[in-house]
Amino acid sequence: MSNFVGTSWLGQLAKQGADYYLALRCSFWILVLPARLRFYSLPGLLQRLTPQRARLTHLDEADIHRTARIVRRVARLPVFRLSVFPRICLRQSLALYWILRELDPSAEIHFGVCKDDSDMRAHCWITVREEPVLERAPLAQFQRLYTYPSPTAESSWGIEGCLVGQMQD
Repeated sequence: MSNFVGTSWLGQLAKQGADYYLALRCSFWILVLPARLRFYSLPGLLQRLTPQRARLTHLDEADIHRTARIVRRVARLPVFRLSVFPRICLRQSLALYWILRELDPSAEIHFGVCKDDSDMRAHCWITVREEPVLERAPLAQFQRLYTYPSPTAESSWGIEGCLVGQMQD
């Protein structure tokens, strides 16, 4: 029985260590995000974030949500609210895409807009196996403009980050 308790304790310690390591990696990655966005276009950055070969380990839903919660906590740290960093939605989605894409090749990042009365709002979100990850906003109200990796090669980004090409439903 003591061996089982020891193994369980070590397993928990290893899991906590992996969570702290993930939070540390995510923190450093978000710290350099403003420089990356300054030197690369968004599609160029997404291409660099996408590994040539994912580990091909399809995560279960619990691991995906655990990873997403850690990324969300890190992205919401007060230091990342400074004006040099992008808004929460973009920094959280880019960091989550970077981490999940390393682990699961089905991770995608989506960008969309929604028009309310006179306001236009933009939003980005992550899906894994076509299921949104930790999304509170009703996504049906957003017109999807861009998905990466793109299911079709038809859409591309034009000058100053404007989308040129076919809109997706």
